[in-house]
Amino acid sequence: MPYEPLQTLTIPQTSTDQQGIENDHADPATPWKTQGWRFWAVFPGLCLAMLLTGLDASILATSLPTIVSDLHGGALYIWTMNGYFLTTAVVQPLMGQAADIFGRRIPMLVALSLFTLGSGLCGGSTSLPMLIAARLIQGFGGGGLFLMTDNIIADLTPLRDRMKYLSMVMIFLYSWSRLLVYVRTIADLLIAP
Repeated sequence: MPYEPLQTLTIPQTSTDQQGIENDHADPATPWKTQGWRFWAVFPGLCLAMLLTGLDASILATSLPTIVSDLHGGALYIWTMNGYFLTTAVVQPLMGQAADIFGRRIPMLVALSLFTLGSGLCGGSTSLPMLIAARLIQGFGGGGLFLMTDNIIADLTPLRDRMKYLSMVMIFLYSWSRLLVYVRTIADLLIAP
C-alpha cells in the first residue's frame, strides 16, 4: 500500500512556488491593509508598557550609587540589577505557556500588576534586601510585559506587517528612553554644584 497523506494542502509548499509568488504580489498598486480601531486602541498602551519596562531595566544604573549609599548596602548591590534580569528571563517561558492556556488578557494584566507592585515596593524599600526582593517581583512583571507585548502584536497584525509594528514599539522605546537619559544627565549637570 503506497503512502497517502492525511490531508492535501492547496497552498504553496515552498517560498519559490510560482503560485505563492503570484498571490503575494497580485496587485502592487493596492496599499497594505491598514489596522482597525481595535489595534490602534491597544497599540499605545503596549508602547507605554514597553517604555516602562525598558526604562526600569536601565534607569537604575544611573541612580544605583546613591541608592546603595542611602540604604547602606554592601556587596549585594549588584543583585538589584542581576535579580531583575534573571527573573525577566525566567518568567518568559512561563508567561508564554500561561498566554496559551488563559489567553492574552489575563497574563498581561497579571504582569502589569506584578510590575506595578514591584515598583511600589522598590519605592518604599528601607533596606537593600527589601529592594532586591522588590526588584525580583518587578522582574517577573517586566518579563511578562515584554513577552505579552510581542504576543499581542503578533495576534493583532498579519505576518507580513508584524515586524513593522514591533519595530515601531522598539523605536518608541529607544527614543523615549534615550531622551529621558539625556534629560536626567542635563538635570544632573545643572543641579550639581
